[in-house]
Amino acid sequence: NTPDGQINVEWLSGGVNMIPSSVWYYNAVPGPWTKNTIRNIPAGTDDTIKFSLAFLSPAHVALDDVRIVESSPPVPANIAEAKTAELGTLLTCTGVISAVWTDSLYVESTDRTSGIGVARTAHGFTLADVGKVVEVTGSVVLGSNGERYIGFATIVDTLQTSAIAPEGMTNKSLGGGNYGDPGSGLGQVGVELGVGLNNIGLLVRTTGKVTKVDDTTFTLDDGSGVSVTVTHPADPVIPSTNDYVTVTGISSCVKDAGGLVQRRILVDENTDIVKITP
Repeated sequence: NTPDGQINVEWLSGGVNMIPSSVWYYNAVPGPWTKNTIRNIPAGTDDTIKFSLAFLSPAHVALDDVRIVESSPPVPANIAEAKTAELGTLLTCTGVISAVWTDSLYVESTDRTSGIGVARTAHGFTLADVGKVVEVTGSVVLGSNGERYIGFATIVDTLQTSAIAPEGMTNKSLGGGNYGDPGSGLGQVGVELGVGLNNIGLLVRTTGKVTKVDDTTFTLDDGSGVSVTVTHPADPVIPSTNDYVTVTGISSCVKDAGGLVQRRILVDENTDIVKITP
C-alpha cells in the first residue's frame, strides 16, 4: 500500500538490473489496500524480482500476497483486432506513429482505418518520430475515460516509415458509434450521440469556432449540433474565444460529470492549431 508515486518492478539478470528493458512503472492508487496486476515483465535469468519506489517520497511501500505467473506469448494482431480483444490480452501489433507525448503515443494502421493509444513511461520517442512504423507489444487496457489502449507496452522501431495524414471530418462525426461489443468488454465504446464509424484513436482534422478557453482545453463548435473539447499542449499561444481554428489531433474521448462519453481531440503540438478567417 502506498499513498502516491510509482513502483518500479524489475526482474534481475544474475543480480544485475537490466535497465531499461526490465523496468516497468506502475502508478500506485492512493488509499487502502488495493489488488493490482502488473503485466508483461520481461524475465531475467535469475529468480529475483525487485520492487522499489520510483520517487523518494513516500519513503515506504508495503506489499502483500505477491504472485508471479508465467504468461503466454503475445498474440499477433492488427490494430482493429486490438480494439475488440478481451481486456488484459497480451498482443503484438504494428502501426505508424501519429502523435507523441512523453509517456504515451498513438499508432494507426497504414490504411488509416484504425488507431489506438500506447502507454509506456519515458518511451524515448519524440515528435520527430511521427511517421515511423513501430511494433508494439502490451496488454489491452480500458482507460477511465472509456478509451481502450495498449498498456505496459514495449515499442520497437522497425526502421520503416509510412506517410501519415489526418482524416477530415465534422465535429459531429468525431468519435463515432460503438465498435465491436463494448458492453461485454470486447470493443470500443462510441461517444454520446455518436454517428458513423468509430474513429477514436485516429489522427483527424476538424474546424470550428472557439466558444470557451481555459489553461489546458478549449471548446470547438462548427454548428453541427455538438461541441468538442480540445486538449492542447501547455503553451500560452492558444486561441481566443470567437476565433475560428482548424485543429489536427487524435480523436479521443472524455467522460462528463454524468459519466457520458463525450468527444475530445488531443493535440501534441501547437502547430496543429491554426487560426483561420471564416
